Order: sequence, then C-alpha cells, then structure tokens
Amino acid sequence: MRSLFVQHPDNAMIMKVIIITFFLCASIFSHAQKVSPDLFFDLGETLIHTDLQNSMTWMKGAENYVSALKGHNYSLGLIVNIPPQWGKTQQERVDALKSYVNSAWREARPFPWDWFNVILVPNRVEERKPSRLLFDHALHLSGSNRVIFQGESLKEIETSHKVGFSSFWIGSSEVAEFLPIEMIETFARDRSRGPFTLYRPSSISFLASLIADAIF
Repeated sequence: MRSLFVQHPDNAMIMKVIIITFFLCASIFSHAQKVSPDLFFDLGETLIHTDLQNSMTWMKGAENYVSALKGHNYSLGLIVNIPPQWGKTQQERVDALKSYVNSAWREARPFPWDWFNVILVPNRVEERKPSRLLFDHALHLSGSNRVIFQGESLKEIETSHKVGFSSFWIGSSEVAEFLPIEMIETFARDRSRGPFTLYRPSSISFLASLIADAIF
C-alpha cells in the first residue's frame, strides 16, 4: 500500500517533536506508577517486507526498533492473517507461519521469533483481520495491561482502536515509521490517558488538530 501523505523530512521531524512534546507534558501531570503496555504488531509490510515472491526482509528500521523494545522489557506479540487451512490447531498454524517466513527469509540473521511472547493467527476465515476477533483475543491475554497495536492497514488500525487498543498506523509499506519509544514510555506512566489513535497526517495543522481534540 502506497503512502497517502507527503513525506517532507522537515515536516516529519516537526510532527514528531510535537507529538513527543504532547506526551511528555501529559507525563508531568501524572503521578501514576508506570505499567508497561503490551505491544502487538501486524507482520507483513509492517515488520517484514513481503511484496517480493520468495524474498522476505526487514522493513526499514524494524529490526532495530523491535530490538530496542525488547531492551525495554516490553511484552511483544504478533497478530497475523494466514490461511486457516495451514493447520488443524493454533500451534500447527503458527509453526506453518514460521516455516513460510523462514523459507523466504533473506537477511543474514534468522527472524527472531523468540522476541514475541504471543503469535495470534486465525482459526477460521471469519477471524481474519480486520475482524475484531483476534484483537479481542489479544486484549483477553493482556488482562489489565494497556495494549498498543501498530500496523500498515487503516482498517485494522480502526478495528483495534474500537476494541480498546491504542493504535499507530505506520501508513506505508515503503517507509515504516514506528511509534517512538519515548511516547510508549510516557503512555505507560500516564494512566489517566485513554486509548489513542495516531495516523501519519498530511500536514502539521492536521496533527495539531488531533492533539487539540485529545486535550480538550
């Protein structure tokens, strides 16, 4: 999916500063104990590039980003659409997913499946995203923890937010810009803030309006 928005370097940097500043300001007024959220990701065109047949690689910046999250001891999970006929049980389908990716993996190091505590795949066609069923399951597994979902599909972002996730749309299969860890840290401290959804807006003024809506 191609990005719908203009990617101007200066604007992108300014937008990132505005977003981070907003969350840092929120943390100043929050004295709640930090509770680390659970972070879920889509896989294809979010963390790994799958457009080329029999050739899969990391999306730009994804490996370092996920590694940094593990360094902060976040619990990570994957929510992935695969054909339900890949196995009779959830474990068989997850194993089939791993084999499928591993067979086409073209990076020097193997894909680090052990970085992810949970891998959710559909048991039947009706559970495939953007259905809410896999998101509901992820929420159930997370218990009282706050949850964040990041993916490239706008429909999946909208569904995840409706069921209670905070959501971040990376917006493009070509430029994977992920939710800054500074913002995740602030979100973890600010228990007064409800679930949010962040898109990659086309202008700074649009982003400013989103922040104004969140404050007022």
